Amino acid sequence: MQGSANRLLLPLVLLLSLACQALAQVPTGGVRGTVKDQSDAIVAGAKVAVTNKGTGAERGIVSRSNGEYAIANLPPGDYEVKVSMSGFKTFLMMVTIQVGDNISVDPTLEVGKTSETVVVTGETPAINTTDYKIDGVVNRKQIETLPLNGRSFLQLALLEPGVSVESVDNPGTSPNNFFRVSIAGASQALTRISVDGATVNDRVTGGTSQNFSQETVQEFQISTFNFDPSTSVTGVGSVNVVSRSGSNDFHGAAFFYFRDHNLSAYPSLKRDPRRLVDPSREDPFFARRQGGASIGGPIKKDRLFFFFNIENNNQRGVVPVANNHPIFSQFDSAPSNPLHARQTNIKIDFKVNEKHS
Repeated sequence: MQGSANRLLLPLVLLLSLACQALAQVPTGGVRGTVKDQSDAIVAGAKVAVTNKGTGAERGIVSRSNGEYAIANLPPGDYEVKVSMSGFKTFLMMVTIQVGDNISVDPTLEVGKTSETVVVTGETPAINTTDYKIDGVVNRKQIETLPLNGRSFLQLALLEPGVSVESVDNPGTSPNNFFRVSIAGASQALTRISVDGATVNDRVTGGTSQNFSQETVQEFQISTFNFDPSTSVTGVGSVNVVSRSGSNDFHGAAFFYFRDHNLSAYPSLKRDPRRLVDPSREDPFFARRQGGASIGGPIKKDRLFFFFNIENNNQRGVVPVANNHPIFSQFDSAPSNPLHARQTNIKIDFKVNEKHS
């Protein structure tokens, strides 16, 4: 009897484990809607196909008896929504799906031949009328073009209202890479941060325990105030990061950034007064050299893709120690604070079949 109980218990434990994993942050979006004809009548049995323009991956479904359809778990990207039905012209529309999106596309089919295509142009609906949540997405264009001191993508979380970001270390000692995010005034330790569905929170400091290059981040979603399965089980706030993937085309980039003390403020925002008396005392030296490269593309078209990134940060700086006291100011100093850090990321995407990747 005990052996039989153990055999029954094992599948139950595995099932509960899978259920718990399903509640983790999901770095995907979806598209749904209702198919109708020009007289506003429901069209059931219409074939709906959603194709990723970058990888060629296609997902298909048939509209239900009430005309509704829903395709979930779509990686962020540009998609072609195609709806076809015998006796009607083919409906075609381009949409952009961001992480956490559940956008609405309600096709209206026109009577005609299936070989004829009606291309609908327009912006993806900005208002989600089916989900109750407060969130926003920082996209790849913003990550790529907005200036950042130290190239930490989490600083861009400040673009969303009610979000504050601070360095994990004390001011002046941070390597400008690790940051804590507070959403809606809540404790930073309550903000859940995940990358491609895996949580990377540092349970001690409240920041991230694993760092990622700005170059390897596709986009990230910031969600607040509500239970939302697409971001996590928490109702306080979460950051849902999606890393970049390869596509059917090869893409690459290289970069180098340099900054030295000629472009920086004096330590403690003031000149060392002893330098006025003793010109031999030099201003503290500072230099940051950040360079790297990335490349992504197909290993096998429409099925196997890769993305690789490497970034090196060579920084020499100081940590100012200022006492601001007539007696103890003689002990003011600016000890060296070097940083040598290298980040390497590689991602492989494999499409097993239409439903699994």
